Amino acid sequence: MMGNLLYHDQQPGIGRSAYIFLSETGGGMDRKQLFIELKDIQGRGITIFLEGEKSTPENVSDRLCIQEESSSYMRDYVYDEDKGVLTELHFDKVKNV
Repeated sequence: MMGNLLYHDQQPGIGRSAYIFLSETGGGMDRKQLFIELKDIQGRGITIFLEGEKSTPENVSDRLCIQEESSSYMRDYVYDEDKGVLTELHFDKVKNV
């Protein structure tokens, strides 16, 4: 996966987010590889969101692998700092300017 990783501290008690801006070129992402990754994440009890709504590995991998050239998706990893675990994974569309 190619991208830039940034960290962002959220409000106290919510946790910390790590953002990865995905900007794939040359044919896009490998749908099967992404699906397997997300299926594993979901299997660990982590909730997956696509553009603000709960989603599935199938839906996210389909959407990200057929994205338009002028847009990218950002991964937002949301952690529960008290428990030290990843609780949510968000994918949000980012328009390239």
